Amino acid sequence: MNSSITSEAINNFNLSGQHKFFKRAGNANSFYELNINDLAEERTLRTLSSMYKNDVPFIVFGKTTNLFITEQGYNGFFVKLNSKNKYMNYNEKSKEFIVSASTHLSELVNKAVLLGYDFSDLAGIPGLIGSAVVGNAGTHLTNKTIGELVKKIQVYNFESGKYETIVPTEYKDFFSERNSFLKNANEKKMKYLVFCVVLQADYIGESIAIARKTEVLRLRRDSDVEGFREGTAG
Repeated sequence: MNSSITSEAINNFNLSGQHKFFKRAGNANSFYELNINDLAEERTLRTLSSMYKNDVPFIVFGKTTNLFITEQGYNGFFVKLNSKNKYMNYNEKSKEFIVSASTHLSELVNKAVLLGYDFSDLAGIPGLIGSAVVGNAGTHLTNKTIGELVKKIQVYNFESGKYETIVPTEYKDFFSERNSFLKNANEKKMKYLVFCVVLQADYIGESIAIARKTEVLRLRRDSDVEGFREGTAG
């Protein structure tokens, strides 16, 4: 591959620090940290698209994504999203939140709640917006998921080498329990990278939204502690 991003990548990179479960992990052939909203974006995406078309293995993960990496590591190009150049905008006219995939889910919840919108069911869930949408993140405490709030998803299609806008309601069963069309499409090799998500929730007022968020965090506390103690990945 003749690309500057491959020359900037770190070869034979140990992945032990890339997952939560404090266990040893193997190495990736190459490791690259991606800023999806910077000037080098197009160059990087073209290179990854070329990798896709030539069956060169690569995978993209967000910060704090639930991963379990074995000591065998990853035989390919491991790309990690960072949160540099993230953005989050509120459209007062449409009552929608336009959020970069590299924004932490907690940041969206906190801002939306202060504006009186009910994103409380997502309180306490770690990770970035892009990862949350691909995995249809949610909680069994309320049986709600982020997919219920998603209106549009802007992605880059590595197969076509183009940006696309996806409206989940135009697909049959786009979201399912802890799953999505995007997750299934990326299973064999990564076809879609989420860039931006448009979300909308009910307006319930600031005081009620804050109270709901506080209650969900309280309910999650014991469940989260037990989950990390047992080493679950959910």
